[in-house]
Amino acid sequence: MWILDIIRGKPELLSYVMTSDTGFAPNPFHGWCTTAACKYCLRLMAQKGDWVMGTTSSSRDRGMGGAGKIIYVMQVEEVLTIGSYFGDERFEAKKPYQDDHHDYLHGDNIYEPLKEGGFRQLENPNHDGRNVEYDLKGRNVLVSRRFWYWGRCAPYIGDRFSSLIWKRPPGVGRYPTCEQRTLRSGCSGRAFQEFITWVETMWPQGGILGEPFDKGRCDSGLE
Repeated sequence: MWILDIIRGKPELLSYVMTSDTGFAPNPFHGWCTTAACKYCLRLMAQKGDWVMGTTSSSRDRGMGGAGKIIYVMQVEEVLTIGSYFGDERFEAKKPYQDDHHDYLHGDNIYEPLKEGGFRQLENPNHDGRNVEYDLKGRNVLVSRRFWYWGRCAPYIGDRFSSLIWKRPPGVGRYPTCEQRTLRSGCSGRAFQEFITWVETMWPQGGILGEPFDKGRCDSGLE
């Protein structure tokens, strides 16, 4: 079972489909791409060196313009606990602040550890008390400075790199489990190596390449 798979020596690609993109999960701002909430099983699976990729869902889901587009890809540099993430000065800017700046408003550093145990959820526009159990179930925060985040400017990769995109497994019903919604594959295969080479060649600067889907339009010509 995936939860016991902790001794593998080679990096993996963990690919999943996103049904929304607000800049909260993942959070690509302030020089780091982080995943600190949602997708608890992904945060339990991923290890240092792994790659994580989020792609678009179908056209009916929040105006993403169809499946097969890549919203972001990151290589995990660190795996922190939720508590250590909150206390790390490097990620102070990722705590949500109630102002007009989208980058701060949608901060994902929302769980403050309490002395008596447990966590306090900071006020934020994305998650409320209904999400606490699910978020904390993931335990970990994935951190990277090697990332590409296209957001609304997501390029289409569905033909050339379709093998890297999650698809509903045979026999899985309408509502797959969290584990079933994540495609795990090795990073040594030809398709993945060609994909990374393509990304690094087309966007050598990396980082933020577009705004989140819920904010404005893409002005890069990729839409």
